[in-house]
Amino acid sequence: MDTIVENELKQQIDRAEIVSFDVFDTLLLRRLSHPEDVFDIVADRVREPDFKKQRRAAQTRASDRAIRDEKRPHASLDEIYEELESVYGREKSSEIRSAELEAENDALYANPEIKAVYDYAISRHKRVIAVTDMYLSASQIEGFLRKSGYRDIAKVYCSADLGKAKFNEQIFQEVLRIEKTEPLKMLHIGDSRLHDYEFPRKLGIRTFLYSPETSAAECDEFYGSDDLIFGAVYRSLYKKSRGFWYGLGLRVGGPIYLGLYLWLKSLGVLKSEKLYLLSRDG
Repeated sequence: MDTIVENELKQQIDRAEIVSFDVFDTLLLRRLSHPEDVFDIVADRVREPDFKKQRRAAQTRASDRAIRDEKRPHASLDEIYEELESVYGREKSSEIRSAELEAENDALYANPEIKAVYDYAISRHKRVIAVTDMYLSASQIEGFLRKSGYRDIAKVYCSADLGKAKFNEQIFQEVLRIEKTEPLKMLHIGDSRLHDYEFPRKLGIRTFLYSPETSAAECDEFYGSDDLIFGAVYRSLYKKSRGFWYGLGLRVGGPIYLGLYLWLKSLGVLKSEKLYLLSRDG
């Protein structure tokens, strides 16, 4: 975020009474190319190679039921794992559920650009809230936020708890009702043009569209959608502001040497007492 944009955002914060943030890809980033990459990590940890497929299918079934029977936008994590009990049994499902929450916690970290904005809002004594569409509960998300340094968020509004979502244009109406505030007194900051910018703006809420420095699509362009390691490294480290040579090292030099290291590790040669590295200047 350049200085001009940051100063403009600070001015908007000064004019607001309530500052609302999107959570995932705004307040928090993942050390992963795609959110569902966490299912690959879980599959490895619990030694269930088919878990990603089963987890996706269970979420679809549970959400279809929530939409059909209760007119809710999607299922909660508990409902998803109730579906998985028919696949893994109750005890194993509970173990996998814990592993998923642990993997999610490990993958998430504070977005430094937005953390600075959050800190500014807190310093200006604004009421800070978070609004997100997610199958996790507000209390689970609050735990992830506290771990990442967001300790002064007054309330987390989550679609899984409220039964209302950004994508169906209902959750911000509920937020305004609960907060007992006028739309123009609230500023919402998020990365989705539709869900975080256009929908709340239609209600009269002030909005700021955040553009992250890198995206999943950009990771795919360089490493492919199936490359969990390199995509995660790229997503975590890439900074447009660092310039050409930094980008060249990250996109080309880094992956080459990381690949060489992983190959040598797979051969077992790194356990040798002596390792000779030969090189030649071009």
